[in-house]
Amino acid sequence: LTLPTLRFVPKKSRPSFARVLSATLRQVLLENSEQAWLKLFMLPKCVLPSHKRKGRHDVPTSVDFLCDLWSKNDFGTLWNFAKDNHQESRQQNDQAAKENQDLAAY
Repeated sequence: LTLPTLRFVPKKSRPSFARVLSATLRQVLLENSEQAWLKLFMLPKCVLPSHKRKGRHDVPTSVDFLCDLWSKNDFGTLWNFAKDNHQESRQQNDQAAKENQDLAAY
């Protein structure tokens, strides 16, 4: 599943993200299991979801909050949130494209 992510870690969230990234990398190094690698690949999709901004300071869900959920091993909630966020964004994009096509028809 291709989920868009932020291109950078927000400055205020860098310590939180560094903490969860370090813990996840440590798990990969110690266990070297398929599950550990899966978590590493899921991390940016779950903790750094991309979203349509409505304004300069609009951040729907804090990266720090998502990092805390990751630390609590709440992977199911994070993955569902990332998928739902992506589906909502796609629906909005599809609706905007349809409106543009309708306008172009006039």
